[in-house]
Amino acid sequence: MAIHDKFLRGILGPIVFYERNGKQVARTRARKVKVASVSLARAVNFGHASKLSSSFIGEFNRMLALPKLPSLQPRLTGKISRWLGVCPLSEIAAAPVIPWVESFRLNTKTEMNFLLKQQLRVWGNTGENLQLSISSFQPVNYIIAPAGTLSVSWSIAVASCKLSTAALTKVYQTNFEMRFNSEYFPEQQFDLNLRLDPGELTIVVASLLFKGKTHPTLASVQDLKWRPIEVIGAVYG
Repeated sequence: MAIHDKFLRGILGPIVFYERNGKQVARTRARKVKVASVSLARAVNFGHASKLSSSFIGEFNRMLALPKLPSLQPRLTGKISRWLGVCPLSEIAAAPVIPWVESFRLNTKTEMNFLLKQQLRVWGNTGENLQLSISSFQPVNYIIAPAGTLSVSWSIAVASCKLSTAALTKVYQTNFEMRFNSEYFPEQQFDLNLRLDPGELTIVVASLLFKGKTHPTLASVQDLKWRPIEVIGAVYG
């Protein structure tokens, strides 16, 4: 209903009339938009994925000194959000592999050789410690390294977050050296010393640094094309 004195005020059909600064103003009435329940669920999960991403990136940055790339957290948020989809968090099923998160690159300037990634396997059962298995392989045939490389320094960082709260619960880090030659690196299995508990999302990241005879590290933090950092395992208990 519109009321008229000096100015017309109120609603008349699709038009809203009102007075502003001594002048008559009219605008189209805002329409009520019905948001689908699926869209609401996706929006809620996206916000939760953002919190999880922030927790993981913050911890991996502390352990590995990640390169400062502005798109890092938004990209991981997108991957986690795709996994969550529109399902309520309490109904997310346990998963030994989360394909959208696994193989996520924390340094987009380079990546691990696909053949190398096939030699790495993260596995474990709920209630038990997570394990990392590395198959036997020849480093010079599976690792792309700068000229003069004599050895490869591996750093494995693991972090777990409670899915319901996005709070960090457990972390673990281990390091080992690998000679860069044609000799076969022996098959090994590492106990990551981090129990896979129900309701926790666990991400395992591998970071490589190349070392030479004259330089402690051939790949510095600034030389991003020679610093692969990738997710090699993502598990939900």
